[in-house]
Parts: sequence; C-alpha cells; structure tokens
Amino acid sequence: MTPLPIVDLGPDQTICPGSSITLNAAVPGGTYLWSDGSTNATLTASAIGNYSVQVTANGCTAGDAMSLSHFVLPSFNLGPDQTICAGTSTSFSANVPGATYLWNTGSNGNSIQPATAGIYWLDATTNGCTVRDSVELFVTPLPTVNLGSDYSICPGTTTMLDATAPGASYAWSTGAVSPTISVSPGAYSVQVTVNGCSASDAITIGSFPAAQVDLGPDLTLCPGDQPTLNVAQPGASYLWHDGSTAPSYPITASGAISVQLTDANSCVANDALVATYLTPTAIDLGPDDTICAGDAITLDATVPGASYLWSTGASTPTIIVNAADTYSVIVTQGVCTVSDAIAIAMACSACC
Repeated sequence: MTPLPIVDLGPDQTICPGSSITLNAAVPGGTYLWSDGSTNATLTASAIGNYSVQVTANGCTAGDAMSLSHFVLPSFNLGPDQTICAGTSTSFSANVPGATYLWNTGSNGNSIQPATAGIYWLDATTNGCTVRDSVELFVTPLPTVNLGSDYSICPGTTTMLDATAPGASYAWSTGAVSPTISVSPGAYSVQVTVNGCSASDAITIGSFPAAQVDLGPDLTLCPGDQPTLNVAQPGASYLWHDGSTAPSYPITASGAISVQLTDANSCVANDALVATYLTPTAIDLGPDDTICAGDAITLDATVPGASYLWSTGASTPTIIVNAADTYSVIVTQGVCTVSDAIAIAMACSACC
C-alpha cells in the first residue's frame, strides 16, 4: 500500500494588513493544486480568506486547508499641521490602548512638545502591527522691535519712538496703535504683532536739567560805563542778538541785548535785557574868576532833582564864596554824576 503524502499548512493565522505569509506544501515528488489554481509547492498569501492545497505523490492525493485573517490596526490622528510662534511649543499626542510608541524624535511616550519646525511622525505598534501618522510644524519668526537704549531729552521737548515693522500692528503703553509716537520724558513700551506673533520692547526717556542763562536785570548806565555780560558755561555755545558767539558781551550803547545759550546737552535757554545810557545835565560853574577883598561870588550848580557835594562840604545847589581857592562840585543825577571846578583869585587892592 502506498502511503498518502503528508500535507500540513499549519494552523489558521492572523497577520498585519499589508504583510504576507508563505504556505508550504512541498513533498518529495509531489504535484500541487492550490485553491487559487496555482501549482507551485508554495503559495504567498496576504488577503483574508481560506487557503487549501491538493498534493499528489506516487498516485496518491492528500490535502490541507487554513484560514488567514487580519489584525485590526490601531487608529490615531496627530491632527492637522500647525503653526506656532518662535519661542513657544505645541503638543502632538496619540492614545492607542496597549500600543507601544516610537517618534522620529526618539521619544517613546505617547506625546511630544516640539518647538522647532519640521515633520513629526509617530509609529504606534500593537500585536506586532505598526501604524504611522505624521504632521508638519511651521514656526513663524517673531517680529523685530528695538526702541533703542534709554536716553534723555531737554525739558519741554519731545522725541519720536519708532517700532515700524512690515505688516505689523502695534499696542503702545500709551494706548496708541500707530508705528511711531511722539513722547516726553517717561517710561514707554510697545507690543508689535506680525502674523499673529508678538514681540515687545521698552524704553525710558529721561530729562536733562533745564539749560540756564541769566543776563540779570535791565541796566541803566552812565556815559563812560562799559560793563561786560558773561554767560560762560562748560561745553556751551552762544549766539548773541548781533550774531556774535563769544561767551561774553561788552555793552557800549543803549539797546536791547539778548543771548541764546546751548548747553553741553544741546538744551537751549534764552535771556534778554535792555541797557539804557543816561545823559546827565552838564554842569558849568563858569570860567575862573577874580574878586576883590570883601566881595563874594555865588557858584551855582543847580540841576532839577539832583544832589550836590561841594569841595567845601556844602550840599546845596549854590554856595557863596569870598576867599581865593579852587572850588569843585559833584552833582548826582540818578545813578550818574557830573562835576566841575572853578578857581577864584583875589584881586590886588590897587585893582579894586
């Protein structure tokens, strides 16, 4: 009796979708007929279904069959591509019961928190079957905003702060929403937003001390007076009303005098005064004279509103003299003084 060929395709199997197994029915001297009509000793199977084979050897035939099924693949979705702002991060995660995980970052947890642009994928594996999903992360750069270093300005002036960036919107600490603002001394900040991403900067504007220049009160001057106004300061520059630029100014005539001083911080101060030269009334005691013994002469220096000081010590507008001498008087009119003198001689007795 000829024995039947031994045919064993093995037990029913479950495999991952997309994979395959090889069914082997090889026996020495055998011929084969598979359920799909193929006649090779082996059959590669990947589709779900029943597979069978008839093997004939030495005129005797035997067969076997098995069933192939697929595991149910895990299902997950990392979500849509995302865009974040530079300096921030986001989270991608999956939740597949019983799965093991492998990210292209090397992480084997179920979530990652990336902050750099790129494509991120995750392999989730259950029952030896792996499913992959991927997502792309885009990173939007932050706008550049630089208000500069803190600095100071002159009292009473303003300065311009500029945060201009293409396509940006602005939120200043003052409430302004323009790219530039005009400010006086104080603390200021701005938030600049471009494509949904924001950056900020702050600056403090200080105040220099106020520039100072003082020419003093208006001046009343007498003939011959030539005072000098001096406004010199370290590091300053000067501009007088007549275009001169020295730190001092000599007064030689009546008129308005003004100066603009620019100090070492480029702050400006102005001052002015009026100089008035008086013209006192001339005093004339007359020419020298000669009188006889026993006679007297009146010397008259009268000027309305004046005060007097004679060489004799008298303080009256006139004096009477009867002796030979040189007589002088100082007449004060306001702030100015004028003077005159006269010589009185005695005539010889024979001449009188």
